[in-house]
Amino acid sequence: MNSRRAFTLIELLVVIAIIGILASLLLPVLSAAKNHAIQVQCLSNYKQVGVGLKLYLDESNDQLPPGNNLDAPNYLDLSETPAYSATATNFLSYYLAADLSYPPPATVGNNATNVVKVLLCPGYLRTPPGGYNPESDNCARAYSFTLTRPNRPPLDQLPGYPFGRKSEQQPALTLADIAAVVPLDQVWALADMDLEAIEQPASLNEKMPFTAPKPVHVTVRNYLFFDFHVDSKRVNGFENF
Repeated sequence: MNSRRAFTLIELLVVIAIIGILASLLLPVLSAAKNHAIQVQCLSNYKQVGVGLKLYLDESNDQLPPGNNLDAPNYLDLSETPAYSATATNFLSYYLAADLSYPPPATVGNNATNVVKVLLCPGYLRTPPGGYNPESDNCARAYSFTLTRPNRPPLDQLPGYPFGRKSEQQPALTLADIAAVVPLDQVWALADMDLEAIEQPASLNEKMPFTAPKPVHVTVRNYLFFDFHVDSKRVNGFENF
């Protein structure tokens, strides 16, 4: 006679328990690996943005956007979106679109928007603030990154804001202006933005509901520096963006 031996109930429960323990050990590791992959993708995006910014500077006598464009303001918003149109002249995406192989703003139209995808942090897309869906308005309010804010020494010695300043009608600086005060590899141009990094989040006004409440890469923020290298810095509380 052939005999068949099946699992007993106790043996089955032990196997299930072992599987549960293994899963609980593996899930955090897999989650961390996925977060790291998204962070690296964000850094790669910034690297491409650096290439586009370098091309723009080469064509603009080394002056940062918006440069001497008579049809645009002499400053860029500090809180930035990847979307652009023919009239969105206060966003970096407007000036870098063509150099990053996206359609020039003039071809997009006044009432339409296009998106420079390398300026859209993939971590932001995973954790949209307040239920905001970036696809709902073609990322027109996806405030996922910020331009440098010279609030700390030695940047407070700069003759103005790198990308211009609205309140004092200061034009954008050149890289030479910045390098005269501090080495370019020590000054970031772009950074991931979240409310925990800003001294007075309420100052963002209508942008606040569309800004990530916490660092989207959890333990680090990504940066593009004015010498065009990219790096990550560990989150260390308030950054005073």
